[in-house]
Amino acid sequence: MKKHLTAALSLLLAMGLLVSCSDSKKPTKDVASKATSAAKKDTKESKKDTKESKKDTKETKAAAKAEKMSLKDWAGTWNSIEGYYTVPEVKKAMEAKAKELKKSFDEFKKEKSKECHVEWLGMKIDDNSITFLDNFASNKGKAIEKVEYTFKELKQVGKEGEEHSQWAVFEAKDKKAKHPLLLMMPVHGENEITHFHIRYGKSVDEMLKMDSWWPVMAKDSSTMAQVITEVTH
Repeated sequence: MKKHLTAALSLLLAMGLLVSCSDSKKPTKDVASKATSAAKKDTKESKKDTKESKKDTKETKAAAKAEKMSLKDWAGTWNSIEGYYTVPEVKKAMEAKAKELKKSFDEFKKEKSKECHVEWLGMKIDDNSITFLDNFASNKGKAIEKVEYTFKELKQVGKEGEEHSQWAVFEAKDKKAKHPLLLMMPVHGENEITHFHIRYGKSVDEMLKMDSWWPVMAKDSSTMAQVITEVTH
């Protein structure tokens, strides 16, 4: 009888230990779960911090670039692409293109002019001013107006680094200037025809919406072959 009692007590003791061990594992599981959640949260926050850091760096670089911008980035002599339409070689190429499109030369030229028209034919740009000319400088164009401009801001309108993704805003110092506000894109096309696009008006927001208006100012040293490629593309 004594042996049976001892065995029963031993069994009860063993069961008690098993229950105790089982209970002790529960908080361990909870702790592990909490640790995993905390680790995931830290990773998520770390990724967020990294993303924000990259964004800050990108914005800082853009701001630094904007601070350095001035008319020096466009310095030189430029011609409105529209001024080439009457050059014999260019006119002949445009006539051929018009025929290919089953249009008259006048129709084709009108379409191009609508896209590229500006109120001058030549420009001379130095460090802080622009001289608008009534003809190409190489054709002895006369000054229509000389205006000092100040860089105001950089408008990002596309993916950074892509062509046609930025407009630099310039404001005339003289409030009575004929073109008080200019939008100017960075110079590009060095492998084809070196040029930039420009818009003018009195409202930046309105100018940004004019997506069918892309005046082309070509470098004065552009070749006829480069000009023909530009006006017939």
